[in-house]
Amino acid sequence: MLHSSSERILCVGLICFDNISVCDKFPAEGKKNGVTGMNWQKAGNAANTSAVLSMLGNIVDFFGVLPKRKKATFQNNAVDFIKQEMKSYGVNMEKVVERPDATLSCSSVIIGQDNDSRTILHHPVGSELDYEDFAELDLSQYTWVHFEGRNDKEVAKMIDHVVDYNKENTGIHSPIAISVELEDPTKTRRLLSLLPHADLVVVSQDFATSYGRDSATSAVKAIKLHTKPGKTIDNTGIIPKQIVCAWGSCGAASGTSGVIGHVITTPAFAPDCVVDTLGAGDTFIGGLIHALVHRASLLSAVNFACRVAGHKVGSYGYDCLRDFTRNESRTKQSRTFVMASC
Repeated sequence: MLHSSSERILCVGLICFDNISVCDKFPAEGKKNGVTGMNWQKAGNAANTSAVLSMLGNIVDFFGVLPKRKKATFQNNAVDFIKQEMKSYGVNMEKVVERPDATLSCSSVIIGQDNDSRTILHHPVGSELDYEDFAELDLSQYTWVHFEGRNDKEVAKMIDHVVDYNKENTGIHSPIAISVELEDPTKTRRLLSLLPHADLVVVSQDFATSYGRDSATSAVKAIKLHTKPGKTIDNTGIIPKQIVCAWGSCGAASGTSGVIGHVITTPAFAPDCVVDTLGAGDTFIGGLIHALVHRASLLSAVNFACRVAGHKVGSYGYDCLRDFTRNESRTKQSRTFVMASC
């Protein structure tokens, strides 16, 4: 796997474990139901985005919490599986915080093939990062830090720490770009507090709906009001203060803070057959950050992200992205991030 020697990305957030069952249709209550497939998979928004970024050719560190091994338990087996899968995708796990008292967040996922449904039974007891964990990192090695919007108070401190680092190292180190994902619909108002210093804000459909928005375009227009005015940071090519909202099969919308009414839509790139939408949003974010890190325009980056996500939902899991990167490397489009036709 080829990596750029000058760009290193840090993804901060959750890593967990999924037990996935694939069924012809959603199981009937009170009856024995067969499955057509069953597998384990690492999960967590930031973990998935890390894997996608690495498979697209970036150097990526994942930063999250995992339980420290104690004795032979299922949790140990699940943690070992997660670490091995992340390693297979080329993600560096050396920065992971291991705690003796930590717990692993797990989900049971049921995929219904008849209507492309996915039902997630989540046990959200996973341990969260503290600001003190983040403060120990050497930020000088990173050009981009992506935050999964979760424990908002601690993440806000982490973002402020990156902002302070950028100020203290002006002229010494190129500014680190900051991206934030807003997904959790139960924390709508609290997560908006993360936006003042974000260079890129990615809004999920669930979050936008909980915020009273009924389309990607209306969501981008609303979130623009909470972000700092748009301008270019020195000559690094990073264009900050961008807002993007993906809306499934409807594609995505994007805009720049401070530019009134300027919201552009990009169509989705649907596969011939939708197979697995689990992690599609995380894949979209990985494609988006990858393109922006490599100096694509916002519109080109959103177009690329839609294509990566569209490719992913046509297959189970993430291994299909290896085919995507091989195919992309053969085209001029992957090298220039050609503008979308919208």
